[in-house]
Amino acid sequence: EPRSADVVARRALVMVFQDRFKEALTEAEIALELDANSAAAYAARGQAKLGIGGLSPEEEKAALADLTRAVDLAPNDYNSYVSRSEGYFQTRKIQEAEADLTKAIELAPARHDLYYRRG
Repeated sequence: EPRSADVVARRALVMVFQDRFKEALTEAEIALELDANSAAAYAARGQAKLGIGGLSPEEEKAALADLTRAVDLAPNDYNSYVSRSEGYFQTRKIQEAEADLTKAIELAPARHDLYYRRG
């Protein structure tokens, strides 16, 4: 479904994992046009912005706001907390990153990789 916000947001997240940050940012924007309440799209946009790098303090704050919006939209999805924890880690907010990983572990205690990340 080329007009599905979920599909476009997931494609953006794959691009983030491939370090194709500018393309991911474009895809995340398209997903948000299709669905302004897509947690995955906000997560992808925030991660893409941080991945591009060279952000001003205001742009960094906006990227973290996107990651927080993803958590607000999907508070029971551990992936939202993992995404925001990565943003916090990249911006040297270690205590916040640890807190988000602790919440992710509460939501998905069988995910052993989360314990590793938190460590």
